[in-house]
Amino acid sequence: MFRQVRAICLIILWTGIRAHADSLKLKDGECLKGQWVQVQGNNLIFNSEALGQLTLPLGKVASLSTQKQAVALLRTGKAIRGTLSFSPSGEWSLTRGAHSRQIASRDVAEILTEQGYARQLAAEHARFWQAWKGAASAGYSLQQGAQNARSLSLNANATRQRPGEPGFPSHWRTDASLTMLFATTHQAGIQISSNTLSTSVRQNYLYNPSDFVFVIGQLDHIQSENLYLRQTYGGGIGRDVIRKPRLAWSVLGGLTFVNEKFSGAPAGQHAEALVGEKAGIGIVKGVRLTHHLNFYTDLSNAGEYRFDTSAALTLHLMARLTANIGATDFYTSHVIPGPPITVIGPGGSLISLAPAATKNNFAFTTGLGFNF
Repeated sequence: MFRQVRAICLIILWTGIRAHADSLKLKDGECLKGQWVQVQGNNLIFNSEALGQLTLPLGKVASLSTQKQAVALLRTGKAIRGTLSFSPSGEWSLTRGAHSRQIASRDVAEILTEQGYARQLAAEHARFWQAWKGAASAGYSLQQGAQNARSLSLNANATRQRPGEPGFPSHWRTDASLTMLFATTHQAGIQISSNTLSTSVRQNYLYNPSDFVFVIGQLDHIQSENLYLRQTYGGGIGRDVIRKPRLAWSVLGGLTFVNEKFSGAPAGQHAEALVGEKAGIGIVKGVRLTHHLNFYTDLSNAGEYRFDTSAALTLHLMARLTANIGATDFYTSHVIPGPPITVIGPGGSLISLAPAATKNNFAFTTGLGFNF
């Protein structure tokens, strides 16, 4: 009696497995039962019940029928989900609910089961310096004559999104930027320098495709404003208002805490309100304009404010090489002049220069860039 019950259970189990098996029909008329594993380019990987794992060119496949949910990764980078099937005409079909989409085989980079794609995503552990996308540029100028002048500009902007695979919504986005401007002038034995260094990192968490919360940290050294070091830390909320291939625009707002040190003066702390925006516009193919603005209102000292803004026009010369024209501006309504600067003049004489007290630090740069 026990053997009969066990046999019946095995038959029912085997029938259920067979009912959920995938059906693969080849153009020579042969039909295989089993489980499809993956599609890589023009090859189908199939686990046959009778023959084991097979790698078959799609040119030999007449049709595939399965009830598994699949994720198709297109060569454009998009991902499409649905129940997978393959037709004799050489097209993949993905059905989700009442909607079905036909995709030509040549447009498919890879197709995975939903479980296989989730495992592939979970196995990805990119290191901190990996998976960044952005651009860096550099420019240099030299003048020799009665007045000798040198200037060097370095700029970099990068973004890192996790997860980075198509089809899975990104929740973490890191934006990093670096601006370095070094200028030195020699005339009649007197050297005058004007250096600017600004770097910031903003970590965003996207709780839906458009809205995010963020924390930000920024360091600034602006010699023309007599600013030795400004540390800015804070956070807030933002929204990706427009996100298209040729047009992107984001806005944000929040609160920051600032620790500020001017040369020759004690450090001071205050709170600021932050509003900002970032835009990218594809003007024509190969030409793009990017712009950002962060505006800070001092909450501790009424009427005082500052902003930093930049605009860059990028012309793609080759796949990764670009020519860039950029403008940056750092402005503050309040500066603290430092002590007079003593320099050695002609014949070894000491010359006292008036301290820097400018509110505006503007730079125009040109150079070559590299996309990564």
